[in-house]
Amino acid sequence: MHNLIKNFTLLFFSFFTILLVAQDNQQDANDGVTELEEIVVTATSRESSLLDVPYNISTISGADLEERAVQDTSELLRSFAGISTIDRGYRNAGTTNSARIRGLNVDSSALQDYPVSSVASVSTYVDKTPIFANFLLKDLKRVEVLRGPQGTLYGSGALGGTIRYITNDPIMDEMSGSVNVTTSDVTGSNSQGFALDLVLNVPLADNVAYRLAYSHADYPGITDYVNVFRVSDIPGFDSWFGPVDPSYGVPTPREGTGYPDFITSPPSIKTVQDADTVGIDFFRHKLLFDINENIELVITATTQEDDVGGRRQASTGTKYMLNESCVSLMDANCYSTGTYGNYENGALMLEPSEREVEVYASELTYDADNFDLIVVPEHDGIEGKNVLKSKGAIHYLRNDELKENENYLKSKINKENVVAFIVGGPNKYYDYNQKSIKELFLLMTEIIDFNNYQLIFVPSMRTPQKVIDIANEVFNKNQIIISDVDKKAYLSSLKLADHIVVTCDSTSMISEAAMTGKPIYVAQMPTIKKNYRFKKFFELFRSLNITKDLENSIDNWSYEKLNETKRISRYIKEKFKDYDFS
Repeated sequence: MHNLIKNFTLLFFSFFTILLVAQDNQQDANDGVTELEEIVVTATSRESSLLDVPYNISTISGADLEERAVQDTSELLRSFAGISTIDRGYRNAGTTNSARIRGLNVDSSALQDYPVSSVASVSTYVDKTPIFANFLLKDLKRVEVLRGPQGTLYGSGALGGTIRYITNDPIMDEMSGSVNVTTSDVTGSNSQGFALDLVLNVPLADNVAYRLAYSHADYPGITDYVNVFRVSDIPGFDSWFGPVDPSYGVPTPREGTGYPDFITSPPSIKTVQDADTVGIDFFRHKLLFDINENIELVITATTQEDDVGGRRQASTGTKYMLNESCVSLMDANCYSTGTYGNYENGALMLEPSEREVEVYASELTYDADNFDLIVVPEHDGIEGKNVLKSKGAIHYLRNDELKENENYLKSKINKENVVAFIVGGPNKYYDYNQKSIKELFLLMTEIIDFNNYQLIFVPSMRTPQKVIDIANEVFNKNQIIISDVDKKAYLSSLKLADHIVVTCDSTSMISEAAMTGKPIYVAQMPTIKKNYRFKKFFELFRSLNITKDLENSIDNWSYEKLNETKRISRYIKEKFKDYDFS
């Protein structure tokens, strides 16, 4: 820690300049209307307005954190609705994630500050690096809190949600800095706290900039350890049964270490006031390389050293106090009883904690706005001047390919009307439990029997074998059951069918069926969790009169055949016909 302070002093006098910024805080009220600033977040790995993000998300800016003088994570999280945290103090704070979102928890609060082996229900990110290190909240651009589950973007450890700490990047062409000194007085403590924060931004070249965030914190303790054993080292000695090694940190008997005093003598006890002191030194170095107009590289090195004197925890229950008159533990009334004070801990030894953590990360960003064209499904909700939206998923199927495979199943058709039943499989959004599958298959049986249709059952690569087995069990022998993944059977069924039924779990299969112009029914499966992309997709296809939800009957209707692959390929050819690809 002393080396860190020396390094800071050298850097301070070598580079530091103070920039005083005057801020006009007057509100511009035009005709009594207050303009609201747009909040931009990057929770979806792209910059988006907070109102456009399809998640339950809250955010607070770094400026607000500084204005409120928020010093630690516990204080920060208490400012968000629906989020709770247990302030266990700084001891082991870097290994114990105490954030609770939606009430989800994996360990008991009774564990206090003991780290557990279970994975926390809330994941944390520093910029784009998944790590829980409980760094000081210094030089932050903003903090984003996403209520869970957030497994799609942030993995299985985000069941309760995700907290993202976005740090400030270096600024090109700007020499600036700030220094902040904070003192604190804590109720229950006999000393004062001190904190020094430094931010320094230095342009190193036309396309390279460096940013330093440094903080030194010295917080006073409030917990008094009232029953701490005095300890001493006992040197080695020779005994009748051989040499005895020295002992270190042995509780010191009040009457000496001879026999029988070593056994019967009461211990020597002292009180350590304000034991849970906190000393922290924090460094974050960031280098920004603006490689070209499309690419930038940010290299970050973060270090933090914690030196904590004890546990911030008051004892409860009966307080046992050693009487001064006690000369032997064999005597009666050696101890008297009482009640612990608000900030008293009855532990017999101090419980200090030290930590050194280093995190190195590099982030390479490519600006997608500089692509000439980005083709995405409309239901993805991606906007941009270079974005071309397709209605549904882009696929490889062609009408001539359907025609070529028409006869593959034609010989098996013995009824005038045919229904192609295209079945997908379970995913993170839809459940394929046995009860739901049987109910769907029985409904299909009623529909085809009532309308005297023949059914072609076609599984996909994601269809479980148990679903195919149920199909063979439920549908009679007059129906065509494809038991394996068979592309020719799939193409033939699309060509031969008068109606198409597709399970809701695949936007690709529904998009492929839409190229036929035939009525498409979507069989809805039980949802595991909602997904806005599926919702947008179904709303779009219903508005185009392509699909309807499967109920108890089937009807005929028409719509314009959807061939987005052909439309988009023509657009690309026309747009880039004069483009020099060399």
